[in-house]
Amino acid sequence: MDLTVLRQKYENLCSSLELLEISEHQQDFIQRILAAILHIGNLFFVLTKRNDNVNATNAESRDATVVTGVEIGNEQELKWCAYLLEVDLESLYQLLTQKQVKINDEGEIAFVPLSIEQALDVRDSLAQLLYEQLFDWILQRINVATMNGCNFVNNNNTATIVLTDCYGFERSASVNGFEQFCINLYNERLEWYYQQKVLRELQWEYQKDNISGIDMQSIQWFNNEPVIELLLQRPNGLVPALDDESKFPKASAARYLQQCILNHQQSSRQLFTSKTTTTTTAAAAAATTTTTTTTTVASVSTIKTSADKYEFAIRHYAGQIWYDCAQFVEKNRLPIRWETIKLLASIAQMFRCLTTNNIKSTQQQQLSDGMIYITQRYNRAAKALIDKMNKGGVQFVRCMRSNQERETLKFCPQTVVRQLRAFSLLATTNNHRLGFPYRESFDQFAARYRCLLPLDVARYQTVYELSNDILEQQGNKFHQHYRLGKTQVFMREPLREHLESRRDALLESSAIIIQKNIRKWLEERKFAKKRHAVIVLQSGLRGWRARREVVRRRKEIRKAIDMETRKIRRLNLYTETEEGCENNAALMAECNQTMDSSSLAAVQMSNIRTVYYYIPYNKRISKSLEFPTETIEQFAENNFKGHLLQMRREPIATPFLHKETEIEFNQSLEMFAMILRYMNNTQMNCEQLAILGKAIIQIALDNPSQRDELLVQLCNQTYRNGVKNNADKAWTLILGAINSFTPSSHLFPALMNYFEQQTPNLSRQLINGLLRQCFGGKSRYFAPTFLEQASFKQQQAAVLRIKYSDKQEALFEVHSWMTADELARRCLQNRGVGDPDGWTLSAENEHSIIYAPGNCYVYDILAQMEQQSIGHLLIDSFNYLLTD
Repeated sequence: MDLTVLRQKYENLCSSLELLEISEHQQDFIQRILAAILHIGNLFFVLTKRNDNVNATNAESRDATVVTGVEIGNEQELKWCAYLLEVDLESLYQLLTQKQVKINDEGEIAFVPLSIEQALDVRDSLAQLLYEQLFDWILQRINVATMNGCNFVNNNNTATIVLTDCYGFERSASVNGFEQFCINLYNERLEWYYQQKVLRELQWEYQKDNISGIDMQSIQWFNNEPVIELLLQRPNGLVPALDDESKFPKASAARYLQQCILNHQQSSRQLFTSKTTTTTTAAAAAATTTTTTTTTVASVSTIKTSADKYEFAIRHYAGQIWYDCAQFVEKNRLPIRWETIKLLASIAQMFRCLTTNNIKSTQQQQLSDGMIYITQRYNRAAKALIDKMNKGGVQFVRCMRSNQERETLKFCPQTVVRQLRAFSLLATTNNHRLGFPYRESFDQFAARYRCLLPLDVARYQTVYELSNDILEQQGNKFHQHYRLGKTQVFMREPLREHLESRRDALLESSAIIIQKNIRKWLEERKFAKKRHAVIVLQSGLRGWRARREVVRRRKEIRKAIDMETRKIRRLNLYTETEEGCENNAALMAECNQTMDSSSLAAVQMSNIRTVYYYIPYNKRISKSLEFPTETIEQFAENNFKGHLLQMRREPIATPFLHKETEIEFNQSLEMFAMILRYMNNTQMNCEQLAILGKAIIQIALDNPSQRDELLVQLCNQTYRNGVKNNADKAWTLILGAINSFTPSSHLFPALMNYFEQQTPNLSRQLINGLLRQCFGGKSRYFAPTFLEQASFKQQQAAVLRIKYSDKQEALFEVHSWMTADELARRCLQNRGVGDPDGWTLSAENEHSIIYAPGNCYVYDILAQMEQQSIGHLLIDSFNYLLTD
């Protein structure tokens, strides 16, 4: 052949392997394996003799024993094999010339030389195993490549189309050997499965549903079940007998043939008869006809024409075939030694990838005697294929030869007719023509064709009535083309095609109507979008004009207010100073008259007033985008212990959250009772409410385990609370709580989400208080002061009047988490001091002075002064002010 053509074929092969995603390294190793197989086939063996001297204590007992063995006649080929397979040369030589034998129960192994026949068997089995594993791996890669990534090996795919091609029936004009016997055995089983699926199952369905009116006498086929029993039935079938005979060391074709004659000559005379050298007559064929099938069986005869020729004939579904069984026993054996498998497993990493997946199947097939029997493999392969086909829908494609010579453009009518009869195609055609090949259950039939009936008719009927109405609606033309069974509808092809054509036409018209309505809806939506866009433009323009007018008027009003404010500013400041002095004196006098805390609260809260000019705290807190999100409803569902998220007016029997001790349990109940009193008692004045609020929050400050419980109880009381005064009190407590301590990270996302849902002003105060110390985990020592509670209630910023050492004063906005050094820094910066670090402030009244550490919270100082000043009045330097 031309080298150019060979080169082109080789390039096409490499391109095909690349399409299967086989790398260059894998292609190289495939070629190495193929070359190794060729070199293994070139090996030959020669007899050799060795003298094994056995050492003994007595010199006279020494003797030389001649042992006959084999050695490889062309060691150069063996070296090439070892190089290509990447195995040890000595191990390969030992595998081909010796075998391992256990000599005692302790596992001691001895090496026994092989005969030439045994060495040839080992050589052939090694080459065959190499080729088989390589072929299986390439076939697996083809399947994986064509499955587009689906797991073909583990069969995890949910929907698969499998094309299975196999050898057709084999018949040689000269000699049919073991290969033709195995292939015909495979085809015989597939033909039996075809008859079961196509012919028998349909007739069983007829009998089960009591379908009549079918001429069963016209549907006849060759029943090959007796042939299957002759071949596979244990223990005397031809295949089991061959396997049993192959297990004997001195098995022969003559004994196998004799065993077949003894087992089948009399019991299966229609299928098996014998003919010796002195007998020349053959058994005639017999035919048996039943009501459903015609079973034709002919004689299976054997003839021994000479001392070394053994033949028998089997009447297959395709006709009588003569087989020469002289080499059946030898070809049925495939000796696989464990040393061979072990050697293959020790080959290079690439080859282990090729063989590891298939080595287990080889071990499973290996028997205790180290043999694999070919007929068993063919039988198992046919059974596995039939099991797979039973799990899904099957479509059969019959392939026929146009002539026996296999010539192109030649048609032999006799050959084609013989194949038509052998393949049961006439019975299949009659079954479709005379019977009702299409069947569906009533549910499937009604679901598929109920669209052919009017909606009012199809709505209130059973599936049987629907099926009957659908079929009767088709008219008398199709009256003989269907039958209604017990559970199924049986139809012939004309009726099914008619129903399908009507259904397709209806679906097409329905699709057109749907398309028309969808197009209409799309156009209407486009028009609505355009109209909406125009309205948005118009409203935006009108809004812009209105806002511009509002800005203009606002500027005019602010200008007028600023002018008026400048005029009265000095007068207001003077008036506020005078009123502060008078109030302080009055409060001091009243405080000297009473020692109870209510009077103290009244004195201090009366010292709170609203101011309009102060130095604001301009530092604002922005919410981080990394906070987790959780709604208060989700938190309640996951964490509340036997409670619903709803406002309560009566005490609770158990806490909202889990408690570790009984003390914490009772403390939670008492805290909720105080909250109910705070929210619902209308007899308490503002001072008493402030004191009760401080007591509630102080419980949470003194007991960290009650902090989340307090916040959860207050959120529960504000959730969908329609009583505004009642809800405002609870919100005041929440503001005091989040400005006194930080919630746990578990509760924080739910609080953040819940606070964002409130009104803008309240939401801003809640989130600012929540975020100022959200990561510090800190808390104050004392509950919010009266000034803070007033600011929370009125939702205004709290302002303190600060007095410098030079007697100057200033008003500063101070939030709940501001420390003493931070406030001192702001005061000094306001006075122009360049280095304000290291300063702090002090609080004093007539009876005590508190020097605040730099890290102490300002309002903790004031709260301590409030507790120490029962019966005394705070000095004027801490007048409480609120902004507007």
